[in-house]
Amino acid sequence: MPTSAHTRSPFEGTSADSPPYDSDGPIATSIVYYVLLVTKRRRPHFADPAARDRAEVLLGELAETLGCRVTSCEIKPSTALIQVRAPSTIAPHMIVRGLRRGVVAPLKAEFEAIRRAGSVFVRPYLLATVPMPDGDCEAFERRIPTR
Repeated sequence: MPTSAHTRSPFEGTSADSPPYDSDGPIATSIVYYVLLVTKRRRPHFADPAARDRAEVLLGELAETLGCRVTSCEIKPSTALIQVRAPSTIAPHMIVRGLRRGVVAPLKAEFEAIRRAGSVFVRPYLLATVPMPDGDCEAFERRIPTR
C-alpha cells in the first residue's frame, strides 16, 4: 500500500497550529490513533532493554507495511503505548490486529523468555483518538488478569 504524502498544511489560510495532514488523492486527513497493548498476564516481557528496543522497531516496521506510521512508541515492562498516524481507508481494528500479531513471531524467535511465555499480548486493547491519561492506561491494565 503506498504511503501518503505528509504535508504541514495543504489548505490555504490555515493556522500554524493545524495538524499535519496526510493527502491521498482527493482526501486530506489527520487521523491519529493511540493504542495501548498489554502483555498476557501482565508479564514484564519488555523489562529487558533489548526486547523493548526490538518491539519498538518491529512496531514501526509493521505500521509501515500497513500504510501507517508510528509517531511515538512508549514501551514499558508489560505495556506498549503506540501513537499511529493512519489513512482513512484502514479500520482501527485492522491496524491494531496487524501490529499485535506481527510482533509475536519475531519476538518469540529472538527472546527465549517470551517464547516460553506463550502469547505476547492479550486480545483486549485500549484505543483512543486523543492522548490517553496515565490513569486511564493504568486502570485498563488492571483489568487484565495476572493469572
